[in-house]
Parts: sequence; C-alpha cells; structure tokens
Amino acid sequence: MKKTLLICAVAILALGLTGTVVACDKDAAGAKTADAKEGCCPKAAAKAAYDASLADSGCAKTAQKAANDAMATAAYKNTYAETGCSKSATKAAYAAVQEASGCSKSATSAAATAAKQAAYDTTYAESGCSKTAGAAADEAAKTATALLASNTEPASEKETAS
Repeated sequence: MKKTLLICAVAILALGLTGTVVACDKDAAGAKTADAKEGCCPKAAAKAAYDASLADSGCAKTAQKAANDAMATAAYKNTYAETGCSKSATKAAYAAVQEASGCSKSATSAAATAAKQAAYDTTYAESGCSKTAGAAADEAAKTATALLASNTEPASEKETAS
C-alpha cells in the first residue's frame, strides 16, 4: 500500500514538475489539475508512473509494473466514480492494462492491486483501523482475481462447463 501511494505521489509530482497537462479533474476555477482521483487519464497516469519509477529504480521491469498499476488504479477510480460498482471498476482496470500490454497476467495483477488499494483506502477512511482495512483489501484482491479468472477462462472451458 505504501509503495503504491508513493508511486502515485511521485507520478503526480513528476507531472507537476514537468508541466505536463493531463485531462484530469477540474478545480473550482476550472483549471486542469494532475490528480490521481477519478477523472485522471489512465494512460497519462501510466506514463508518469513509468517515468518516475524508471528514474528511481533504473529497472524497466519495475517501471512497467508501476505503469500497469497506475493505469489500472486510474481506470478503476474513473469507473467506480461513474458506476459505483466495484466489479465494473475491476473489469475496466483489467481492460485498460490488457489493451495496453496485451498480457492478461499483468492485467489481472494490476486490476487486483487497484481493487485492493481502493478497498483499503475506503475501509481505512471509514474505520480508521489499518487491520480492518488490510483484511478488506485482501478480500477485495481475492474477489477481483476470482472475478477476472471467471471472465478470462478460454471459451472451450466455458462451453464444456455449460
């Protein structure tokens, strides 16, 4: 959780320092802001996370994981804000990373991470208890992984199960 928050913070900071304009939330004055809240473009979040992670770690593989997680998180938050449904948000997070990477394993991992982070943040905000939030996050990750596994099994397996 701390790593994800750190990556998001670095990504937001990097966007602010480079002067990159991202189509994110508008503040009261109508100006664009680079914010990790709903409305932020998943591709912009991914690029910022990749650049920040690559600069920090020097490892392209680590940077790609950070980019996938940031993209999934942004897609999750956008969809959840729009629909109020965690299942739809998880599927949107998966689809965003799957489309960008072409890898279902990476997409599943990133979507589960996004669901886990959202569950932790929400539960912690409501309860103020990190233990309760951790348990909710773990359950959300399991649920997301199971949801995605049931939606991504090969067609031949689905047909024989019917």
